Amino acid sequence: QGNVHEYIATFGGHDRYLRAYVAGEILAKHPTERRQFLLKTSVLKALCGPLCDALTGRDDGRAMLEELYRSNQFVALVDEARGWYQYHDLFAKALQDQLEVEHPQWLPQLHRRAAVWLLENDLFPEAMRHLLRAGEWPEVARLLDQAILSELRRGSDHHILRWMQQLPNELFLQHDTLLVTFTRLAIHSLPAEQLMARLN
Repeated sequence: QGNVHEYIATFGGHDRYLRAYVAGEILAKHPTERRQFLLKTSVLKALCGPLCDALTGRDDGRAMLEELYRSNQFVALVDEARGWYQYHDLFAKALQDQLEVEHPQWLPQLHRRAAVWLLENDLFPEAMRHLLRAGEWPEVARLLDQAILSELRRGSDHHILRWMQQLPNELFLQHDTLLVTFTRLAIHSLPAEQLMARLN
């Protein structure tokens, strides 16, 4: 690079050099089943064995994560007691880019499977992220309608507001509970014009 400092400052996971490195130097050297594991689980912010199994349809998620961690494959152990891991941010983004190039048809199903597992394990905010990524708007609205009081008690005001802002307007306006909650939260957090635009 001509300007190394500028390159480092703007370097991100979607950089084409990183994508080429991940595809050519990392993924190409893994067996097929491990390569698919990396691609399919790249949509997750945090990984544990059972959650990975839900996405891959296999039963070796925990062993795969332990092996990747031991071999220093861009995996960090964030909660040893419960077996939670994370991919390095840049590595995860590069994997996600590669997944979108090779298998974009996998994405909605991967996000739906993640959401189902996360909901079953009482990880509501993480499940909502995947449902939104999958474009499951009616399910997002239904779950928000059901869980809005419990989420407010958890102090998830900011998350709730952000989730409601992403709903299509015609669907959002069909739920009185969401309208009332959005108005109460947004009146203290959003400019008046954004609030009125959402309610019109």
